Amino acid sequence: MPRLAKNVARAIAWERGRLLYKLNPSQKKMDAAYRGSKGKIFVANCSRRIGKTFWVCCKAIETALNCPNPYPRIVLAAATKIDLKRFILPAFEQILVDCPPDMKPVWKASEAKFTFPENKAEIHLIGLDKRPDAGRGQHCDLYIFEEARDISRMSYIYSSVVSPMLITRPGARTIVSSTPATSPAHPFQSFCERAQFDNSYVEITIDDNTMLTAEQKAEALAECLTESDKLREYYCKHVVDENLAITHEWKAEYEKDIERPGNFKYMHRYVGMDLGTKIDLTALIFGYYDRKLDKIIIEDEAEMTGPAMTTSGLKALIEDKEKEMWPEMGKPYRRVSDNDNPLLLQTLSIEHQLYFVSTGKDELKAMVDFLRILIKQGKIIVSPKCKKLLGCLRYAIWDKHRKAFGRSPVYGHFDHLAALMYLVRNVDFYTNPFPRLDPGITSDTHHIRVNEGIEDFEEILKFKKIFGL
Repeated sequence: MPRLAKNVARAIAWERGRLLYKLNPSQKKMDAAYRGSKGKIFVANCSRRIGKTFWVCCKAIETALNCPNPYPRIVLAAATKIDLKRFILPAFEQILVDCPPDMKPVWKASEAKFTFPENKAEIHLIGLDKRPDAGRGQHCDLYIFEEARDISRMSYIYSSVVSPMLITRPGARTIVSSTPATSPAHPFQSFCERAQFDNSYVEITIDDNTMLTAEQKAEALAECLTESDKLREYYCKHVVDENLAITHEWKAEYEKDIERPGNFKYMHRYVGMDLGTKIDLTALIFGYYDRKLDKIIIEDEAEMTGPAMTTSGLKALIEDKEKEMWPEMGKPYRRVSDNDNPLLLQTLSIEHQLYFVSTGKDELKAMVDFLRILIKQGKIIVSPKCKKLLGCLRYAIWDKHRKAFGRSPVYGHFDHLAALMYLVRNVDFYTNPFPRLDPGITSDTHHIRVNEGIEDFEEILKFKKIFGL
């Protein structure tokens, strides 16, 4: 096509607000999926090097040019302000390079927004690291989460900030664009599931990327350090990063209900608790140790949010759950909690007669290692009722420094995993719970080894020394 004809075609494209000529094949696939969908939330789950940032910037401009609502307002949100400077603004500059002068938007750096001269449309660029509510306003016609995997409070932002702005704007939508996060506990996975249900979802892997040669694809995959990196970064799979996973030994076969044995009333029952702060959950788990099976069985869980927690409310929650699970069996053998709030534990003890053992705390890594050993040996079984605990066991990750648990909008500070970690540390693996004089106890159910004596005692001391029990 002659140069003059190309210039005319581009001018017409800008006049129509349709910038398809700027897109590569993968971006055109995203664009077609978006235009063919009707869901309120559209999700583009894409491999690295697809060009999703360029595409969302094109959609922001097209919406600003074509939106029929008065004073169109578009918000493009990235995780940080630095992301805006490094990736978003350069993409806009690249797109606007051939925009006709009379249509070209004005960039106001002080307000971080583009303003279009003809219809007064605005595109606001915001970083969410300092102010998650930064995009709040009277209305919004398109809200874009760019690289959603890096936005930790996405669920809150959509529910409290974005959704109310869309209500009165016909055709208003949200675009969520990202590669999967380092753990499926991130809300991006739930947004993907919702979009798939509404047929407003597109997934583009490295195999779909026609801009890379076969050699470049092979090289990119070869550079991945782990299989999880490959699946997540290039094949759009929601998998836990092997380098950050806390309990990657956990298996689906450990998730099941186990029928209580006939002599259950004698078994040691336990409550594990991780006390929450103002923002974290107070997490509780309830279970028992079956000496014959040599397994810790977790049957149920409970929780209380930090702001709502009082000692009287916590007492009621625990006692109600104990009565529900273990009616007419009395108090559990042991209640275990972390020792971060000794005053609260003292209040529970003195004022409410609810007694907890304050567990000793070694290095976090040492406590996690002990839990992982028990998991690897198949000694922990968790009921499917325990949704939060199971989510933690499947998806919990370390923070980026690998010195503390990460955070999740769904599972908090992985508090239920911490409660399990404290509980298993205080399980009595050695005391026989069955009374010899009970006529219902036989040699088949008593579970005392014939040669249990000094050798076992030395073995116990050795075990306790290793794990600091």
